[in-house]
Amino acid sequence: MTGLAQRLSPPGSVPYPGNHLGLRWRPLISRDAPAVYDLVRAVESADDAIHRTGAEGIADMVEGRGGADWVDAIVGLDRNSSISAVGCVRVVRGASDSAIAIVSAYVHPHWRGRGLGRALLHWQDGRAREMLVETYGPDSTIPASIANFVDAHMTDRRRLYIAAGFYAKRTLQVMYRDLEGSESAPRVRGGYTVVPWDSALRDQVRELHMEVSRDLFWSWNRARWW
Repeated sequence: MTGLAQRLSPPGSVPYPGNHLGLRWRPLISRDAPAVYDLVRAVESADDAIHRTGAEGIADMVEGRGGADWVDAIVGLDRNSSISAVGCVRVVRGASDSAIAIVSAYVHPHWRGRGLGRALLHWQDGRAREMLVETYGPDSTIPASIANFVDAHMTDRRRLYIAAGFYAKRTLQVMYRDLEGSESAPRVRGGYTVVPWDSALRDQVRELHMEVSRDLFWSWNRARWW
């Protein structure tokens, strides 16, 4: 396999989204954390996002290179210097068998439809390539990927990533259960038996979890979310 630099072709420099799109961009700094948290909550609420970012996620952005992962984040400011967009790139340090960069962005609904998402993704893609090569070395033969999680109902975001050359590698189904107990259990087929969790053989269940999660995107983290 060829070296990482040859495969990723990191750019010499990656420009921020242009000011002509309406926002002025700069690196995220620690005092931005409250405003970024409010923006992320507003965006995820407007998008009806399945996964919601907590305070620890914002703290990771602030930590930058000094946290568990290396996170590079930038913020977009409007004419009143209010933070209206955030873009970040995270290089996962816990993955030993692959080089992984995760990109994520939050753009206030008021600023959508102006080309910001496309320009921000261009910066993220180039920056991710730079960070991966810097982390693992230009001659590393480790497999590499740049990825993100996108909810199925976010059609515009999916189209944005597809237009930029990304594709869906894994699809996960989220299931819900009514906790009040009014749902009737379906009939089990195929010779299987459903037993209470307390009666399950946990070691075997954990082993199964580790096995079926091996090919998932965050397989390096499967022991932590068991």
